[in-house]
Amino acid sequence: RGGAGGAPGHHGEPAEAERPRVQPRAILPEEVVVEDSGDELPMYFTEPQQLLDMFASLEESNLFLIQNSQETEEALEDLKHKFAQTKRQKEAETSALRTQIDGLKRAIRAEEDKARLLHDRAHKSAGANAQDST
Repeated sequence: RGGAGGAPGHHGEPAEAERPRVQPRAILPEEVVVEDSGDELPMYFTEPQQLLDMFASLEESNLFLIQNSQETEEALEDLKHKFAQTKRQKEAETSALRTQIDGLKRAIRAEEDKARLLHDRAHKSAGANAQDST
């Protein structure tokens, strides 16, 4: 069985299926080794109430920030609504003004056509009178 070629069990190692499996186990507190540097840092909180007070303060701060955020979102939604409404109103006014401009341009062209026609008539009439007087 100990042939060459990388076959399982070669060089006296047991095949993977034959190896005993090691199960991980929990480490017990008494097994934990803590190195003592001699420089022990003081605890930030010395009384449990200090920690509770800090949590209460953070919770109050978070609630304030949440409320502030919600109020800001409401104000933003109001502004978006007002912007959309104003935009629709201004687009309608613009459309009405463009329609009015188009109507006025048509009226101007009609008046210019009338003026041209009257000018041509007057010119023809003046030319006919000049021929009559000769």
